[in-house]
Amino acid sequence: MWTTLCTMLGTRQNLTTAFRHQANGVTERLNQTIENYLRAFTNGASDDWDTHPALAEFAYNSRVQPAISISPFEADLGYLPSTPATLHSPPRDTGAERQCCALGKAIPETQSDRLATVRRKLQRVADRMSEYYDANRPVQAFEVGEEVLLCTDNLPNYHTGTTKEKLGARWIGLYAVVNSLGHDYNDLKLRKGVKVHPFFHTSNLKPYVRRSGREQRTFKVLLPDDTEGELVEGIVDFKRVRDKAMYKVKWIGHARCIWEPLENLKYVGDLINRFHEHKKSRRVSS
Repeated sequence: MWTTLCTMLGTRQNLTTAFRHQANGVTERLNQTIENYLRAFTNGASDDWDTHPALAEFAYNSRVQPAISISPFEADLGYLPSTPATLHSPPRDTGAERQCCALGKAIPETQSDRLATVRRKLQRVADRMSEYYDANRPVQAFEVGEEVLLCTDNLPNYHTGTTKEKLGARWIGLYAVVNSLGHDYNDLKLRKGVKVHPFFHTSNLKPYVRRSGREQRTFKVLLPDDTEGELVEGIVDFKRVRDKAMYKVKWIGHARCIWEPLENLKYVGDLINRFHEHKKSRRVSS
């Protein structure tokens, strides 16, 4: 639907990966400029920001841009619109006016020429910035079928199986590369339940290295809500923390038992009931 709407409006889509500010640096820098303007002119509660964007747009378009050496107004309209300040300014001296006219002869007169000049200058700046950026950027390419690990910095906590972001796994996987788009973007074959877009930037991936001396064992299970979980061997202990039920769980494949809240164990009700029955029977027998 969104693609159809953009086609009807004549809007050209330029999609990029999420959490990758370098992908569209021009827009990110413009957003910072507008945010600084709104931050300076809004009231203390910042609840009148929607009355300022028009003036912010006019101020930005009136300012000379270093990349194109003219203002956006001049690039689009061919002139700089008047403001109350310029209407009340004193008349210009003829010497300065003649100098401006002489310089104006070098400026293309038609809009197509102006736009061509602007595009050429912007491309020159983009090439120069790309050269500076690529000089220190590590090149890492993944082949189709290669197994990689996915960084969890920008993923919801439920992908790591913990409610504490800082204590969760920094990398999850394994995921196979289905398609590689150059050196920057990769399409991964995600497991069912990982509800994110499968395209990721190379900076969010790292190759998985298999070690012959380490046993590769995974104990994963697909839960009814299409999320990935781990197998529980049994319930070891029970306690209440601030009226909250906590169970000490022995996970298959983990050496240590971990305390988990009841809401994290909604699919192992049989094991919980068995634990309480066993605890009750021991109390009766004693």
